[in-house]
Amino acid sequence: MQDIEIQVLPLNDLSHSEVERLLDRSLDGEHKFMDDYTFCLFDISEYEFGDLRSILIQKNGVMYYSHRTTNQLLEDYAYSLNYIHERTCLIAAVLGFHQKIPYVIGERCIIPLDGYTKKPTTWIVANHAVRMSYDRVENVLHLTSRRNVVLDFSIAKTVFEDQLLRAVQILKHKLALHHGQMKEYQYAYRSPHFRLHSILSAPFEQTSFETLELTYFEVEMQVREHLEKKRVKRALGEDNPYYEDYIEQFLS
Repeated sequence: MQDIEIQVLPLNDLSHSEVERLLDRSLDGEHKFMDDYTFCLFDISEYEFGDLRSILIQKNGVMYYSHRTTNQLLEDYAYSLNYIHERTCLIAAVLGFHQKIPYVIGERCIIPLDGYTKKPTTWIVANHAVRMSYDRVENVLHLTSRRNVVLDFSIAKTVFEDQLLRAVQILKHKLALHHGQMKEYQYAYRSPHFRLHSILSAPFEQTSFETLELTYFEVEMQVREHLEKKRVKRALGEDNPYYEDYIEQFLS
């Protein structure tokens, strides 16, 4: 029976020289972006290696150094998938979570290692981890990817488990919403060859032709602008003479 090779990457309490050794093992990530194979976005901004800010660690152990912060890499990745983090934050707020909000993109759960996510922090792609163990003596968390890469982090077991539970609760709620939308639009999501004909068919095709360039984000911004106008109208009062000036200045 062939032994399984395991690669361990200690990322806990690293010294400046230890981070330097990680960088020596990393590839140039100037044109590398976060993708579906990324296991961890490791923040090195506090170590002051010139303008290097992060290391992307893939689930097979390949590493890339980057000039972009972990948050910038994550936001670019989220944008490429039409993900809007405010929606996840809204669901999190409904569940009583107001800090340490993970990025839940489809079935991807990307968890911040630190609680304060407005500054660069280390992010873990939890759906790539197949095993989790904890060394109570050393206070070290071990996360193993499907490709047998083990990442070691210094974090309290209860803190990480709380983060994991938070991500799962948000994921379950988002899945429920998604399934509801899929059921609501069960015909629109099908191939046009199998879409049921109805009195809506001709107007639907006409509207699709007229709004050929309409994108997800354009629709999203239209909805947000409408909601903002309603919020301002409630705050200022419907007959307030400054309402139109506000709308023209801030929403035009």
